[in-house]
Amino acid sequence: MKRVVMLLVVVSVLAASGSAAAQAKPEGEIRYALYVTLAPAWFDPAEVVGVLTPFWVLYAMHDALVKPMPGNHQAPSLAESWTVSPDQRVYEFKLRQGLKFHNGDPFTAEDVKFSFQRAKGARILHEKVREVTIVDPYRVRFTLHEPWPDFMTFYGTFATSAGWIAPKKYMEQVGPDGFKKAPVGLGPYKFVSHTPGVELVMEAYEGYWRKTPTVKRIVYKSVPEATTRLAMLKRGEVDIAYLFDGPMAEEVKRDPNLKLAFSGGIGITYVDFLDQWDPKSPWHDRRVRLAASLAIDRKTLSMAETLGASRPTGGMVPRSFEFALALEPHPYDPAQAKKLRLRTMERAAFYPALASKKLKGICVCVNAVYGNAASRMSETVPAEGAFAYGAYPDIEALYRQQAQELDKKKRGALLTQIQQQLFERVRFAPIYEYIWPSGIGPRVEDPALMLIDPYPWSAPLEEVKLKKR
Repeated sequence: MKRVVMLLVVVSVLAASGSAAAQAKPEGEIRYALYVTLAPAWFDPAEVVGVLTPFWVLYAMHDALVKPMPGNHQAPSLAESWTVSPDQRVYEFKLRQGLKFHNGDPFTAEDVKFSFQRAKGARILHEKVREVTIVDPYRVRFTLHEPWPDFMTFYGTFATSAGWIAPKKYMEQVGPDGFKKAPVGLGPYKFVSHTPGVELVMEAYEGYWRKTPTVKRIVYKSVPEATTRLAMLKRGEVDIAYLFDGPMAEEVKRDPNLKLAFSGGIGITYVDFLDQWDPKSPWHDRRVRLAASLAIDRKTLSMAETLGASRPTGGMVPRSFEFALALEPHPYDPAQAKKLRLRTMERAAFYPALASKKLKGICVCVNAVYGNAASRMSETVPAEGAFAYGAYPDIEALYRQQAQELDKKKRGALLTQIQQQLFERVRFAPIYEYIWPSGIGPRVEDPALMLIDPYPWSAPLEEVKLKKR
């Protein structure tokens, strides 16, 4: 019997080593046209605050203890596993051993604690976590002040970047500014160069623990102008161009060399009535807010902007999220339509203005906070939320109550009640779950879109494939 067992072990080892040896070396270069200008702050996981866009870079150059992956929104990554104490106050993570950052520094629990303490967008986590203890080099323990059912939602998804790891030793050597100029991570791609406003170049890290990337080099090009992105795609200057409107998407469909692809589903586009808390404002009156919501032709907007791919909704939580309440939108009623004045703003200026409560009137916004219904509402429903200009006391009380409720069924009922109340009071006017069209060039075999569902961009990047020559 022992000989059989030993033989099986030897065969397994040989099969594993043979598979690794047979894996092809990364080849080729894939070029992306992004619709925003890359910010160097996104190179540092600690600088990621409240929005999804920086995960473009995090999924390339960095890695997390736990992160959304295909088929699992909380997949073990740098952490092999974790346990939760019976009183739900202690979370202990077992880390993968033998991993190295791109510069050769070993990955240990020191990096985990260091990264958590630096995370700027993790206010709620810092409030809830009493201490982080390094049990040994490959085991780290988080102790909470009190049981909190959403610890893993905020630590292990896109809701914050606190679980994404930067190298403590290297960061202390070069400092935050030096790190932004030459970032080092644990992800499938390592930094090569960054030309501000032009492009970010990365190359495959063959030591990546999950699998060696297929594509050798990735280039992210900053191309804010959609017509330019389309022209570059047609000329073969880029292989994937994100985010086209309806007419441009139709143009991609007509081109026999290109392919149209849809992705997204995280962000919900909505109207926020920022002045509803001011008794002197017309938006204080629910009837006025309702009239504005009735004036939105959601289906026509979806067809014009995304060829009908974006799903009209009456709720602020994507249907695929845990505890989401599926709400149909208010019907379109053109008789109550009102003419509204719009002011567009650059993304870099918009979010600081929104968070500092400087905007007036109404805002056509996007909420893309990940996780579940509670985390999705965290920045807009309670008064302390980064993008909340006010709150209803009774709904706030329910929100606080659900955050402490450990019974999943009771908690779900509370979150359903909150979502229903927000809808009835027209706290927001949700438009649709935003799913947009992008263009894929002829060299691409698999753009890895929507492998993580929902998620708007190629990921995981080690799964992107070019066609064989």
